Amino acid sequence: MSCKAVEEGVYLIDTYALNVPRYIAVYLVAGVKGLALIDSGPSSVAGRVVEAVKGLGFNVNDVKYIVLTHAHMDHAGGAGLLVRDFKEAKVVVYERVVKHLVNPVKLYEGFKSLFGEELTSRYGFFSPVPADLIIPVKGGEMFDLGGVALTVISTPGHTPHELSITVGSGSIFVGDAVGLYLPDADYYLPATPPGFNYEQYLKDMEFLKGLNPKKLYFAHFGSPPNPLKAIDECVKTVEEWRRYVIEKSKAGFTLEQIVNAKAEEIRVKAKLPFELAKLLTLMNVTGLTAK
Repeated sequence: MSCKAVEEGVYLIDTYALNVPRYIAVYLVAGVKGLALIDSGPSSVAGRVVEAVKGLGFNVNDVKYIVLTHAHMDHAGGAGLLVRDFKEAKVVVYERVVKHLVNPVKLYEGFKSLFGEELTSRYGFFSPVPADLIIPVKGGEMFDLGGVALTVISTPGHTPHELSITVGSGSIFVGDAVGLYLPDADYYLPATPPGFNYEQYLKDMEFLKGLNPKKLYFAHFGSPPNPLKAIDECVKTVEEWRRYVIEKSKAGFTLEQIVNAKAEEIRVKAKLPFELAKLLTLMNVTGLTAK
């Protein structure tokens, strides 16, 4: 487990999900009145997240919020487990997916249908969250931690329930709203799962650029050195992948052929294990080919 301060009062927790370093981050924000986690990570790493909070010297009862950028398994699957240890915490999530956190069978089955049972099992089960521990939001809400405030923004291009969260310093936790940043290779990837809306995504990126963020904190993974350039690079990669998928589909390539060819390219350029490169490629291509 790797934990580090990335700015005053903000900590990055590397969850080592799938035993891959620098793949899935959970962030901790500390104020004088309490703490907030940004995302939970999958249930398979819930114990690591709890130990990380303790290892940073904080009391688990000071965690007041677990703010979920969206309800995909790698970001929200562990929330139901974390509230058992963080007994004072409420889970903040977009209002339309509250029922799916309470009963996450549909979310789990959707993930499994795309990625298969073996990989899904490595993320763990999707732990349900008690309804009385959920705070539904739609954008514009503020959560005061004492000396630092978190403000929720709706950024529904990546998925209709995607949230970004601003912190008082001017930084933004973007989940998957912008894309993926792979720091080991200084490489950007799109994040275009089923439910991705290309036109809305472009609007989201213009909105985020207009906020002139001090830093962007990606769930996958960390903070690139130039926030505005990072947004431009991610938009560029989405447009490149979109053209590629359209061209290959028109040429008669199957989904499997497109995924395998692109995954090998990503394995080399992004310095990822092939299994992970294929997972990300499958997610992106499936979203870009969805009607």
